[in-house]
Amino acid sequence: MFVVIDPLRAVEDILGDVESWHTYIIYNMFLVEANTISVKKVAAFMYGNAVPVTYIFSISCFFLFSIT
Repeated sequence: MFVVIDPLRAVEDILGDVESWHTYIIYNMFLVEANTISVKKVAAFMYGNAVPVTYIFSISCFFLFSIT
């Protein structure tokens, strides 16, 4: 049985609402086309704020593979 979780909501449960995050994180997640540098910045921010690595991986994959 698979459990589907919304990775962004799961991270918000740990870090608080996305509106309270640093501007550069929001910029790199939603405004910049995903690339190695932007994903590393977001991952480093989340890792430094105790977000579990599995969540970081899920979010990184979501942003990298949702490029149209």
